[in-house]
Amino acid sequence: MLAMQALVGPDDEVVAVVPVWPNLTAQPAILGARVTRLPLRAEQGAWKLDLDALCKAVTPATRVLLVSSPNNPTGWTFTRAEQEAVLAHCRTTGSWIVADEVNERVFFGDVEHAAAPSFLDIAEPGDGLLVVHSFSKSFLMTGWRLGWIVYPPPLESGFAKLIEFNTSCAPVFVQRAGLAAMRGAEASGLGATPAALLRYLAAAADCAARRHRGRAEGWSLRLLPRRRPRRFAGPRQAAGH
Repeated sequence: MLAMQALVGPDDEVVAVVPVWPNLTAQPAILGARVTRLPLRAEQGAWKLDLDALCKAVTPATRVLLVSSPNNPTGWTFTRAEQEAVLAHCRTTGSWIVADEVNERVFFGDVEHAAAPSFLDIAEPGDGLLVVHSFSKSFLMTGWRLGWIVYPPPLESGFAKLIEFNTSCAPVFVQRAGLAAMRGAEASGLGATPAALLRYLAAAADCAARRHRGRAEGWSLRLLPRRRPRRFAGPRQAAGH
């Protein structure tokens, strides 16, 4: 939300690669922006980005391109070549990129540092890029509501104001937990998610997929009778009044 508040206003155009967590597209809409959704395509059992369609959708009139990679809910992840092409295109249109990379470390591909490709690896100082991270996913700290944003220095004063009137600051004990998580990640080797945790998550995903396929094969549709909702009569008056 802070990223959108820093960049977007009424009637601005935001192009979002979808599906994404619903909050991500709701945030610019709440601010009065026009959200154009560019869907991923399912091809041969995998999700794919239509890069040509994205480049056509993102024009000089586009204020922000919103992407989530690794993606929630599909698991789709940018390749390095796709990131380079998208960044080059947004440089020509003058569009900002807001990259949700909160699942960067929860990645099952075979790349350096066992993390998903990040725009930060290829960006230059003058690029219009905001990268959003969170302790919720990569550090399994869901509910602690702690994260960070990497943004260009010219936005510093604007973010200071937004944080003051949104959250003020994270509680001290939560900040200390974040520091402990970062130190633990560094100690485990280059900030990579421990291999044992990735194996556990992969096994859980496989188990869920098998159960889903089993239920889908034996699926039957049953229509239930529609019940008339009860009317709310309001609070009962106390006896004697």
